[in-house]
Amino acid sequence: MTATLDAHHHLWKYDPEAYPWMAGDGLEPLRRDFLAADLKRELDAAGIDGAVAVQASQAVAETDWLLGNAAENAFINGVVGWVPASATPAASKGARAPVREPAAARRHHAHRAGRTDDAFSCGADFNAGSACSRAAIWFTTS
Repeated sequence: MTATLDAHHHLWKYDPEAYPWMAGDGLEPLRRDFLAADLKRELDAAGIDGAVAVQASQAVAETDWLLGNAAENAFINGVVGWVPASATPAASKGARAPVREPAAARRHHAHRAGRTDDAFSCGADFNAGSACSRAAIWFTTS
C-alpha cells in the first residue's frame, strides 16, 4: 500500500512576536494555534495518511517543539526544522537530533536573516555549520 503524505505542513502556537509575518491584512485566519490535532483532523478529512511538519519561525525552540509533536504523533512522518545555518552542534542551543526516522532537515531563510549576498553562504561559520549537519539542509532565498 502506498501512503499519501502532505509534504509541507506548518504547526504553531500563535504568538505575534514569534510570527510577525502573519501581521498583514488578509492573514487573520492564520492568527490562531494550528496544532497536531488540527492537522490530524484535516488529514483524515482529505484521506491523507501523514505529513511533514515544517518550521514557520526561525527559532530552535520551535524545531524542538515540532520534533516533540512528531514523537507523540505517528502521522507526522518528518520534520523540517530550523537551527542557525552557521550552527555547529555545540552552538545549536540544544536542538535535538530527530526523534525517529526519517531524519529531520534544516531550513534557513537567508533573505529573512538579511543575508542576500554571497558573503553569508561562503563564510567560514556557515560552511562549518553545514558540514557538520547530519540532515538535509534547505535554504530559501525568496
